[in-house]
Amino acid sequence: MRAFVKLNFSTLLKNNMKKLFTFLLFTSTAIICRAQMPNPALIGYWHNWSDVNAPYVQLDSIDSRYNVIEVSFAIATSPTDMNMVFVPDVVSKAVFKAKVLALQSQGKRYC
Repeated sequence: MRAFVKLNFSTLLKNNMKKLFTFLLFTSTAIICRAQMPNPALIGYWHNWSDVNAPYVQLDSIDSRYNVIEVSFAIATSPTDMNMVFVPDVVSKAVFKAKVLALQSQGKRYC
């Protein structure tokens, strides 16, 4: 019976740690971005995939009125840990970095 309780506690702890990690990740990102926020800020949320319902938008094709761009999504490196990595889905890392630098040179912020 003791092993069963330990297993449930371990599973509960692991699930709560994932929720806590996710909460802290988004909260810290929001705090960091807020510290760098222009006033007024028009924030755009940019996703990193191409789908029929949500096609990929090149970073240099974003409406110029947006001055803060939230970049998403990181993916897990394996199903058993919480290590996350951001990998551009449609363009290479070099092209993605060049486009981010181009946005920064225009005074845009990205998070």
